Amino acid sequence: MVEVNMSAPVGGNEPEGTYLGNVSKAEEFTSRSGHPGLKLEFGCVHEGATFTVRDTIMLGGGGWGMGRARLTALGVPEDFTGNLDPLDLVGRQVYIHLTHEEYTGRGGETRKNLKPNPGKGSHSGYSPEGSEAAKAECVGGAVDDGAPF
Repeated sequence: MVEVNMSAPVGGNEPEGTYLGNVSKAEEFTSRSGHPGLKLEFGCVHEGATFTVRDTIMLGGGGWGMGRARLTALGVPEDFTGNLDPLDLVGRQVYIHLTHEEYTGRGGETRKNLKPNPGKGSHSGYSPEGSEAAKAECVGGAVDDGAPF
């Protein structure tokens, strides 16, 4: 059996702010305009509960400048050239500066998501894990990755 709580909040109710995000999933995709990108999922913590933040990083086209900055924050060397395995990003941590973004759901209702704010942080909405300034702003805790040590 599985426990279900239909009155639990849907998400996006966490406050805006800076969170330490742990990359839990990374996969390649191609945009409608033909540019490569990465879809990332981060685990973030607020008041002891983990929530998921999704983001895309463009690797070409008009989004490449922001994508390059975010990859650098995730630890990809600025002079890197070659093939990047998205799975190499899984487990990496970065501070994510989140803001609410409203959108219209499929049923016409107004909903909100937390998205990285490109105007915050040192890397277009991200700050490297070692950033003392971002650490000082962090409103969440660390994600338990399940490791026994």
